Amino acid sequence: MRPPQSVWRKYITEVDRLKTEGRITERDHEVLRLSLNAPEELMEVTRGEVDGITENNLRAVLTRLEEGYAADKEEKLKQERLSHELTLSTLVEREQALELSESEKAAAEEKGRQLEAEKAKADEEIRILKSLEKEARERDKERDDRINRFADRTARITFVLSGLCFAVVGAMALFSNLSAFFGVPAAIFAFFNLWVGFSGNMVEQAVKKWVARHLSKFMN
Repeated sequence: MRPPQSVWRKYITEVDRLKTEGRITERDHEVLRLSLNAPEELMEVTRGEVDGITENNLRAVLTRLEEGYAADKEEKLKQERLSHELTLSTLVEREQALELSESEKAAAEEKGRQLEAEKAKADEEIRILKSLEKEARERDKERDDRINRFADRTARITFVLSGLCFAVVGAMALFSNLSAFFGVPAAIFAFFNLWVGFSGNMVEQAVKKWVARHLSKFMN
């Protein structure tokens, strides 16, 4: 599609003549001489014949070159529009991604606040439970102390009464005319006191346990 040298030289000579005679403009002259597509268009119009280099054919070459320029320009504008639209689409997607990221960040922060609130609530419940447990232990201790004090007093009273019974029965056995009748009970009390070591500790402990057990059931 490259014209022979003779055809091309004739083409240049004719283009310069038309410019000199003012039949084409300076711009048309530059397009016909400097366009990279001029050799191809010249071959399309003249079929490579020197006789085909006429003013009408040169104007046809000029028209084809201008149409090519217009098509190239339109294609470039189309590509630029596509590139611009792609850039806008990319920017929109990036903005949406940033908005989504901000939304996810806000959701994560809200979730963190909820977790902190739940943790604070759980800590408060644990603190209340510990306080209630401490109060319950203190009440149990106070109740046990009252039971033990009451059981101690009851055990001591029982011990004193048993001692008094022993003393009374013993005195009656010694000084009464019914010594034979009171002798057996006195001997039993004496044996009992000897068995518990004259202190009544076993009686006291037994009474204390019995009173504490029954009083604890009553208070519960």
